[in-house]
Amino acid sequence: MSSVAWADWNFTALEQDVVARLKELTQTGPDAWARIVGTRGDIADVREDQQTLPGVYAIYGGFVVTSANDHSAELEHRLRVVLALRQAAASRDSGAVNVEAGKRLAQLMKGLHGYIAAGCTTSLIPMTPPPIFHKGPFSYYPLQFSATTIYSTRRGPAIGDLPFNRRFP
Repeated sequence: MSSVAWADWNFTALEQDVVARLKELTQTGPDAWARIVGTRGDIADVREDQQTLPGVYAIYGGFVVTSANDHSAELEHRLRVVLALRQAAASRDSGAVNVEAGKRLAQLMKGLHGYIAAGCTTSLIPMTPPPIFHKGPFSYYPLQFSATTIYSTRRGPAIGDLPFNRRFP
């Protein structure tokens, strides 16, 4: 990893980078399925009954300082990825939507676990997510990830501008 200048570091760049990765995973190729990939702003501005579904949303959840001293620190960034689905109108059984969610979540987990997002020193690692949330015919299946950024006050963050195809271990 190389250091970049403080002025070149975007603290929350991982959110938009993960959106780009999600678009590649879910909106390209013969198996494309997501009608929308966005962020918190994309889902917050729409009434629930007017959502475009299925959808996937990357939501930056802030950070915690895991270690620090006079000259360096390690930050753990948190990122939530939420799969939004709608249960078929004719079905009262949640089994079908859970089967679809299971397939989509596996694809998302495979495509994100180990991915090195922009602005981070380490790859995305899964964490325990909040519970699945159901509201009427809508279901929200969250995944939670963390990634670390290490920086020095003298040299800046230890991150690199990695080409898209080299961000996997």
